[in-house]
Amino acid sequence: MFKKAERHQKKLKLAIAGPSGSGKTYSALRIATGIASKLNGRIAFIDTEHSSSSIYADTFDFDKIDLTDETPIPEYIKAIKAAGAEGYKVLIIDSMSHAWDSLKGTVDMVAAAKYRGNNFAAWGDKNAGKLYGDFIRAILASPCHIIACIRVKTLWEITKDENGKTKPIKIGLTPQQRANIEYEFDIFMEGDLDHNFLVSNTRFSKFDQAIINMPGEDFGISLLQEVSNGKLVDDDVLKQEIAAVKEAKTIDELMNIYEMSPFQNDEGFLKVMSERKNEILKGNG
Repeated sequence: MFKKAERHQKKLKLAIAGPSGSGKTYSALRIATGIASKLNGRIAFIDTEHSSSSIYADTFDFDKIDLTDETPIPEYIKAIKAAGAEGYKVLIIDSMSHAWDSLKGTVDMVAAAKYRGNNFAAWGDKNAGKLYGDFIRAILASPCHIIACIRVKTLWEITKDENGKTKPIKIGLTPQQRANIEYEFDIFMEGDLDHNFLVSNTRFSKFDQAIINMPGEDFGISLLQEVSNGKLVDDDVLKQEIAAVKEAKTIDELMNIYEMSPFQNDEGFLKVMSERKNEILKGNG
């Protein structure tokens, strides 16, 4: 049953939070460029900020798709999976906050349509609140290294400078995202308007509580080196996915495995999927 634990290589899941102007997008593109340069790969970009990433098109090499805070969560999931299926090495989501806003809009609509306005009930509905779990699983299961930008609610604080003059300071507060979202990522960074990013939560001790000013390509390479330590995991994960397919009892269960799998283009995986689907349809499962 139990066996000796081993460290495995993994795909980086990084979240960058901060107020507008802290440099989330620019930092994400620099970090992604560092990673992609070492992997000789391409960068995909999910832009929810009214195509604002285009301003950096002359500086960085990336492909993008535009979504909005009204785009349904399944479309976000579809885009995440497409990035993996099309062979991109790094995916930037800027920002996850708009996906969160989209979900809240869906919850409100489902609450009104099915639960007499009861939002609490709608959060448990598979077509509403539960979609966010699918969104997070798509990020975690992606074969891409993922960098997700998250907005934070802000307020202004009036302070005095060294000359005694008053000046407003913009302060970051709660991320515009599901509570405790920072624990879903390998690294969670919080930025300020001076472009200093504090690593407030991480699974990698060498980066814990680090403060990085204007994180760039070198930081991306350091992150890649960290997640590349250990044994290759793809073969073990593929075996687990195939085992799960063989144990599936219904077509819905089978499709859920497929939709969350990073091996949608693997011939062996697809062969087992097809065989198991036929067995279930014939009632031989």
